[in-house]
Amino acid sequence: MTRHVAIVGAGVAGCATAYGLEDADAEVTVFERRTEAGGRAATRQREGCSYDVGANYLTAADDRVQQLVEGPLADDLVAVDGEVWTLDADESIAPGRDDGAPKWTGSRGVADIGPALLDPTDSDVRFDVDVAGIGCDDGTWTVFSNSLDGGDGTGAGDDARAGPFDDVVLTPPAPVTAELLRDVSVADSLRAAARSIEYRSITTVAARYEESFEWPYYALVDTSKTLDLGWIAREEAKPGHVSGDGSLVIFQASPQWSQRHQHAEDPALADAATDAAAALLDVSALADPVWTDVVRWKHALTDDGIATSVRTDPADAGLHVAGDWVAGESRLNAAIVSGLETADRLAERT
Repeated sequence: MTRHVAIVGAGVAGCATAYGLEDADAEVTVFERRTEAGGRAATRQREGCSYDVGANYLTAADDRVQQLVEGPLADDLVAVDGEVWTLDADESIAPGRDDGAPKWTGSRGVADIGPALLDPTDSDVRFDVDVAGIGCDDGTWTVFSNSLDGGDGTGAGDDARAGPFDDVVLTPPAPVTAELLRDVSVADSLRAAARSIEYRSITTVAARYEESFEWPYYALVDTSKTLDLGWIAREEAKPGHVSGDGSLVIFQASPQWSQRHQHAEDPALADAATDAAAALLDVSALADPVWTDVVRWKHALTDDGIATSVRTDPADAGLHVAGDWVAGESRLNAAIVSGLETADRLAERT
């Protein structure tokens, strides 16, 4: 019998869940509060440049992700040119972080990855829907929002709803998931686990330069986790992303630095980040970009994860969660695998 499945969130975990259900006997509805899929696999465009402002790239660290890279993602991916080197606490630079595995982004950025998984499916995707909660009654699920047309004659309003669904999959960050579960009695342990997940915030600054920085690496990562900038990368290492001459550099500040500057206006924050980069790398030109762009990620990194039983016990009632926070690894690869594994469990129920 066909099962009706609601997926809340069209980040890569939600998109992977929908993709994994394509051959199952399921009708899938995806609700996304933004106007496009991808979540933190986010790309921006400006003056002929595409730059990844959240997740930096995808690696095929799992066999199932490798199958996606060779399958539905193949036409949308380009390989990043160059290695990731390390920065130590004493600010010394050295090779050593890169294992030689290919690093992938979309031809227009990592934002291509979510749609490339979602578009081949028959899912009913509803963008610009801010889900406010879910409810379970007599074994079926309802999705509530004040910004959706439920498809059953219920228009937008305080009690707008969609359903009924046999299963619901929640893929937002853990604190959002916990709030969505506030009225769900079968989710006490899952709600408590989601509330316990701690996130570190990250600030991304993209900076465009007239000068081309000819570094022997694609990116630097702070392995000591003590420096102001945890990640520095040249976007021109991604084929087709940067037009013309000059460099476009991504700076991702450490959680500590991001917290100290959380109340700064974007221009002042960008100045502080580029000044920090200039001092860190001893390259004065880094302090003089042509333009900058700032993105703040409140729910960026977590190392926690949740116990398997906490995740699987509510599944008998039709409640599921997916995402990098479920796996406890803040990587695109982990989010995709979490979505695919959730789809496997759902397919067993069809």
